[in-house]
Amino acid sequence: IGNRDIDFLGKTITVRSQNGPGNCLIDCQMLGRGFYFVDYEEPNAILEGVTVANGWDDDNGGGGIYCSLASPTITNCVIMDCEAPQGAGITCNYGSSPLINQCVITRNDAVGGYGGGVYCDSTSSPIVTNCLISHNTATYYGGGLAADYSSPTVRNSVFISNRAINSDGGGM
Repeated sequence: IGNRDIDFLGKTITVRSQNGPGNCLIDCQMLGRGFYFVDYEEPNAILEGVTVANGWDDDNGGGGIYCSLASPTITNCVIMDCEAPQGAGITCNYGSSPLINQCVITRNDAVGGYGGGVYCDSTSSPIVTNCLISHNTATYYGGGLAADYSSPTVRNSVFISNRAINSDGGGM
C-alpha cells in the first residue's frame, strides 16, 4: 500500500530505525494510518525509533497508530501532524495495553472528536511513560489524552499546550 497502513499481522517482530526517529519517516500523506496493531500483538512486538507523520483515519481513530486487541511496545517514536475523529496520534481500543515509552506525540488533531494526542477506550489500559505530549487539539475534550471506559497509566510525562476547543479539558 506504500509508506503507510503497516500491519504487524500478529507477529513478534521488531521494527527499528537504524538512526532514530529523526532519520526514519513514515509519511502517510493523509492517505491512511502509519501502523496497525490489531492481531493480538504482545509487548515483544516492538516499534522503535520512527517518526509517523500525516496519518489519517475517518472511522475508528488512530491516524498515526491504531491498537485494538493488542499490546505492543512503542518506544522512542515521534507521532505528529495526524488527524482522526478520536485519538489522532494513537488510539488504544478494545482491551489494548500498549507500552508507549519515550515518545513525542505532537500537533495531532482530533477533528470533531476527542483525544488529539492519545485516545483510550473500551477497557484499554496503556502505559504512557517518559513522553512529551504537546500541541495536540481536540474538538470536545482531551486535547492531549482522553480516556473512556479505560484505565491509562501516565508516568513521568509532560503535557504542554494541548487544547480542547469546546471544553476545558485541554490536557487530559
